[in-house]
Amino acid sequence: MPETIIASIPQEQDDTVLEVALIHDGATEPRVELRSLIWGTGLGWYRRQTLTMDGATARDLIRSLTQAHRRMGGSAEFGRKVIPFPRPSVSQAPAEPQAMQR
Repeated sequence: MPETIIASIPQEQDDTVLEVALIHDGATEPRVELRSLIWGTGLGWYRRQTLTMDGATARDLIRSLTQAHRRMGGSAEFGRKVIPFPRPSVSQAPAEPQAMQR
């Protein structure tokens, strides 16, 4: 199943990320997957949870997240600011999630 990783969003704990993927399987319209990944020593990155949604649901989620962002005091430019990915020190750095073999 061909996929494109859109983003790997770091979480509060260094050993967890939220991965956003676009799935193209050819049988249906492209879908979006939100994946909660966790780092396991000796295992690498693995999925803890996956939420799959169609395009309409993804659009509704974006609208809802935009409203939540504004209510939290964010600007209307939600989604347009580039946030640098924090890099842990080399001695502590787990492998990037995209390097995970599928």
